[in-house]
Amino acid sequence: MASRKTGANGAPTPATKEPLVGFVTRTVTGNQVRKALEHEVNPFTKALHTPQYRKILETRKKLPVYSQMDRFLKMFKDNQIIVIVGETGSGKTTQ
Repeated sequence: MASRKTGANGAPTPATKEPLVGFVTRTVTGNQVRKALEHEVNPFTKALHTPQYRKILETRKKLPVYSQMDRFLKMFKDNQIIVIVGETGSGKTTQ
């Protein structure tokens, strides 16, 4: 993992690139999403991700639907309405 550059208050320095830079509605790719998930900065709070976030992310990666991210994003791009059906515990809500 890259070193984290932070200011005195623990917030990322301006040199830290925003994790959602380049995202365009309905054209986001799985690679972009995975890169944003792994980024050290929370795109909404601008604070560094906590160890708890990292632990939860590793658990999410093991859910069956995580491996379907690219397929889902393509469906999302191509359709206005999507109905997700899956077994309990497959990660439909978590993802």
